[in-house]
Amino acid sequence: MEQSVEQKRIKQKFIAARGYWRPWTDTILKLHPDFLERYADYAGQPAGKGPLSPRMVELVYVALDASSAHMYGPGLSTHLKGALSAGATPFDVLDVLHLVSMQGLEAVYASTAILGQELGAQMPEDNPSAGMPIGEKFKAAHPVAASLIAGLAQFDAEYAQVVTDFVQSLLTKSSNRSKGKLMSNSENSLSWLGLSGRICVVTGGAGGIGSETAKHMAAAGAKVAILDRTREICHDVLNDILLAGGTAIAVGCDVSDAASVALAAETVLRELGPAEVLINNAGIGGGGRVALLDATLDEWQRLLSINLTGAFLCAQAFGAQMIDAGKGGTMVHVASIGADIAIPKGIAYSVSKAGVLMLSKQLCLELAQYGIRSNCVSPGLVRTPMSEAYYQDEGRLRARNEAVPSGRIATSNDIAEAILFLASDRSSYVNGEELLIDGGLSQVVMANIPRV
Repeated sequence: MEQSVEQKRIKQKFIAARGYWRPWTDTILKLHPDFLERYADYAGQPAGKGPLSPRMVELVYVALDASSAHMYGPGLSTHLKGALSAGATPFDVLDVLHLVSMQGLEAVYASTAILGQELGAQMPEDNPSAGMPIGEKFKAAHPVAASLIAGLAQFDAEYAQVVTDFVQSLLTKSSNRSKGKLMSNSENSLSWLGLSGRICVVTGGAGGIGSETAKHMAAAGAKVAILDRTREICHDVLNDILLAGGTAIAVGCDVSDAASVALAAETVLRELGPAEVLINNAGIGGGGRVALLDATLDEWQRLLSINLTGAFLCAQAFGAQMIDAGKGGTMVHVASIGADIAIPKGIAYSVSKAGVLMLSKQLCLELAQYGIRSNCVSPGLVRTPMSEAYYQDEGRLRARNEAVPSGRIATSNDIAEAILFLASDRSSYVNGEELLIDGGLSQVVMANIPRV
């Protein structure tokens, strides 16, 4: 990447202190240069000569590696073991995570399960908890966790409450990190979906429905490629997935450009393998409402190029990967209630989404012979960052909620869960269909017809 003078200075400082430079440090340099410089400052202090004791220096490394655990997990595990072996208490670990880490909550989130693993590993073999899953071992160490949080509350009660909520969630769900994969107990397991290990591409992955879908896929064990206009806007969802123990990459892609889509497909193939699931979600709204006779050609072409041509190009590129791999696959395309019901002053949007619906049916017809399924979800009213402007007025929000038989506007989660089903083995005989997710909105037409 192109580096500024300041970034080059920090890089040289880091190399002088640590003696190496790796891909994860490039990422941190771009996202958090101040954080990386702090790392170099601590790394340059001779043991016992700096402001921290040798034991605390080891704990500082715990905090630093925890804040980038998704980029350097081995370092976190090594330093955590080293700190505990050197006599550090679990409280020391949480103390340093809070005081030193530049991303305190993320550090706790990333390292609590590893801390639980180390606590569990130190239990004697004759302990009743020996042989338990890591999450259960951490639960057995709950009294220790309680004392940690009590100590944490002495200097920051609000932060202690955040940690308490997180640990309670951890204990309730018995979730843990192991070998870089998201795991859960049998009660909450998503393995029945059959998505574990599958390579899933989500276009428009940084948006409301896209980001929620990407996280659902990762939680089900899929390896997720998050595609959006630039890699940078995918950072938040990528970070969420990686810190939760999932596998994901971010890929910049303009779906309306054939060359960009081809390059993105090559990146996915190289870094993850051939796509097995495609979620064609990238799309834009119509902006201001424009009557048909007032619509411009530029606006018409812009919406169709992203909403319809983009879906077509991605289906071609990733469909080819599925065919070449010979393992079949599934595609789920995000259309709209506007594909079935004309939206006033939404000509380009409605037509583009109707095109997506027919594209899905055509793909079903032509790709079924390769074991590839194609289905559509058509959301009704959904509150996402793209539609948020519609819901700023309380009166309009109330009117929209009342217009839906289910009494509320959909969330991104509502749509993501339906996509998850259609992408999974649980819908293996569903092909060429449209799933309308509108809370019953499409059924109210006759209710508005005057009757005797």
